[in-house]
Amino acid sequence: MPEGIVPTAIWYMMKHHCQLHQQDRTVGRKLERFMTTFVISPSKEEAANFTMNDWANLGDEALETLDSVGLIPTGMKKEAKTNFRNSMNVAGLHSDSKSGTLHLHLDCCRVDLDGNTNDVHDIHKRAMMAAEIINMRHGWKQPKEIREMRKEEITAERDT
Repeated sequence: MPEGIVPTAIWYMMKHHCQLHQQDRTVGRKLERFMTTFVISPSKEEAANFTMNDWANLGDEALETLDSVGLIPTGMKKEAKTNFRNSMNVAGLHSDSKSGTLHLHLDCCRVDLDGNTNDVHDIHKRAMMAAEIINMRHGWKQPKEIREMRKEEITAERDT
């Protein structure tokens, strides 16, 4: 997306793009959600020395990795994949209000620039697989490890 556009304009651009291509859809129901969001959140330690370029590269890597992950959803015959690198997308970096940890939000249009719908069947599973690949590349903790650590922290806080 071009720089300097307000978030509302980006939202409308994506919505309009999906509406333009709605007539090309010959199967399935009407596209209800025209955008999907992902959050990339390395720990404070993992992102301690990140520059803005590092965050931008991480966003690009996340989209590329997500596009490379395929999965055959239950009841389907064809592998579900995305083409978010060739879709309108925008990234926003901000800090968590409680911990101050920086994380990156990636908003991606469901219809790519060629008019094809990005398949989001089991996208949560594919996103987790992509996160595991990225974490392995960078030597970061895996999502399952982090989840278990956080569960223990929450339990300890609750019991105090």
